[in-house]
Amino acid sequence: MIVDLGDFNRPKYKRMPYKNYEDRKRRTREYYAENRETISTKRKTKRLVDGSVLERERSRYDELKNSESCHHWYSKNKEKRREYMQAYRSKKLVELRERERLYGLTPKGKEVRRVASQTHRAKYADVEGSYTTQEWIELKTKYDNRCLCCGRHESELDDPLQQDHVIPISKGGTNWITNIQPLCEKCNGMSGKGTKTIDYRSEMKLYGKP
Repeated sequence: MIVDLGDFNRPKYKRMPYKNYEDRKRRTREYYAENRETISTKRKTKRLVDGSVLERERSRYDELKNSESCHHWYSKNKEKRREYMQAYRSKKLVELRERERLYGLTPKGKEVRRVASQTHRAKYADVEGSYTTQEWIELKTKYDNRCLCCGRHESELDDPLQQDHVIPISKGGTNWITNIQPLCEKCNGMSGKGTKTIDYRSEMKLYGKP
């Protein structure tokens, strides 16, 4: 018996004809440009097929859920069902808390917590206004992520920039983003701005366009 060893002796790199990643991207773009209509038609067809299959499965699930046998099983196994749902919720609650804890350690999660803390404080003091995390991030970006009092970048600070109310809440200021300016912890503390009404935004034109 004669065995052809040609396939076994073939170099492995020939299985990947485009070792150059940029070349492969270029060829992919060219193929897509030449076959745009065909690819678009296939994608539309796939979406329609997937949608019809999903709709059928959903209808089947609704029929099963509303069937008499399903209601009969629930009525006979109320305690079993209740214990299962309690165990399921407890497990999901632990997973959710762990996910929230890990998210809170990320830069975006820390910003979300700071904004939520300021919103809670303003709501407790019955102050008008609120702002989102995205608005706070955009405000910091507008001023190049710098403290508007000392001009230091956030990367140079030990703690992140803080949301300072230009007109303090204790003096009738609102919690809208238009009354917020980014300051470092030192400049925002009692040894710095404190509860004084100081608008640094008009003075820091070097770092942004107020």
